[in-house]
Formats: sequence, C-alpha cells, structure tokens
Amino acid sequence: MAIINVTCCIFGTFPCGNGPDVLNTFITAGGSNGAPIGEMRSNSRPSGVGGATGGGGGKSGGTDDFTDVSGDLLGEDDLVDVVEEVMDVASKWRSLGLALRLKAAELDTISSKNHTDPTDCLRDMLLAWLQQRYDSKRFGPPSWRILCQAISKQAGGNNPALAREIAEGHH
Repeated sequence: MAIINVTCCIFGTFPCGNGPDVLNTFITAGGSNGAPIGEMRSNSRPSGVGGATGGGGGKSGGTDDFTDVSGDLLGEDDLVDVVEEVMDVASKWRSLGLALRLKAAELDTISSKNHTDPTDCLRDMLLAWLQQRYDSKRFGPPSWRILCQAISKQAGGNNPALAREIAEGHH
C-alpha cells in the first residue's frame, strides 16, 4: 500500500503590487514503510492570477537566446536606462529579480523597505542586480542580453515582445 502526501502552498500577497504568485505542489509517494519512492514537484501560476502576461508577436519566451544583444557589462551608471526599458514589467519586479538570479532574501529586503510603489521595488531590485549582489561569476555579469533573457522567461517578466523591443535597441 502506497502512502501519498500532497502539500500545496500559495504564496500570499506581497507588497509592491505582487499578488498570489506561485502555486507549489509537492507529491511524494512512499512505500508501506513510509520511505519515499518518488516525488513530483510543480511550480505554476494558478489560472486567473497575476493579470496579463504580456506577449504578442516575436518569439515565445525561452526560445530566443538573444545572442545578437550586447553582452557588455552594465553598471550602476546604467540604472536610469535599465529602469526606463523595463518599466512595463514593474508589477512583476520580484519574478524578474529571481530570473536575474537575485536571492529571495535580497528581494525580501527590498520588499520590507515598505515600498508601496512597484516602481520603487523595481528600481531597488535592478540596482542590486547592477551591483552584482548575486553570483555573477556563475550566472554572468549584468548585460542587456541577460536582462532580455530574463524578461522573456515565464519565470521572469514573461514578456518576450518587450524583451525583443529592448534587444533591438542594444546590439
């Protein structure tokens, strides 16, 4: 007889305009002695949550590697330009930060500053990214290419059209 344990967790509302973001489901099947024999993990956005996903036209997220986009290093001096380019995904600042490989603790710190404006959170998150407060040796230093890749991913901004628009301006 198999023992099946199902755990579901919906992350609640986050400050800075983030609503329920991800539904995590963990299913572990165990043998009669309770030892795990398999596990399935699913992370997905519940249907109807989070509003528009952007898109339309261009290549779909994840299929474009943006190799034609500048890989030149971006720094703090580029903050204003970067913020202006990604303003359309301000409400998804946290997801974009994760796609840019910032740690959840860093994003929690940004959120806990009591920002009520997603634009403030977006700016602070992008500043942390430009200051390389993540493992840039492993994931690469900040560049327009990495930003476009993150924006096009479902886990990031999920807006391949915006990513392509940014890419066209930064070859």
